[in-house]
Amino acid sequence: MATDHGVYIDYGPELPATYGGNCLEALPLSPDRVLVLWESSAPLPMGREREILFSSAERGEESAVAAREPVGRFIFPAKPGSVYQALLGYREGGTFVALLRSSVVTTPRGIPASTYDPEWLPNDAERAFLERLCSSRFSAPPSSR
Repeated sequence: MATDHGVYIDYGPELPATYGGNCLEALPLSPDRVLVLWESSAPLPMGREREILFSSAERGEESAVAAREPVGRFIFPAKPGSVYQALLGYREGGTFVALLRSSVVTTPRGIPASTYDPEWLPNDAERAFLERLCSSRFSAPPSSR
């Protein structure tokens, strides 16, 4: 009698395409990109289209994309070390009417820090260990005789 010893992974039920809620999230991906995810079940006034407004108040910059689907994502270009926020809404005349706001996010600097906190610098014993580790990892393997 043969038994099946294959591995079974229970992935659970399929995830729903939407949860029927309202959510807008901004997530820094790198110093020069921010991912914006949204789900919006809020009804819009007749003839209005959903839009994502991505802004940096400190830089005075804004960019916008149409959010035609109620659930979606978009990667916005950004500048290192800058503060951003995304708004989901629609235009009424020349005014943007916000329905949802993301949290405020800051992109990483993109360069190493120019100063270091002494608390996090390696001590003499750690520095010696790191030097031995680096020299052994990158040295030639012993030759076989």
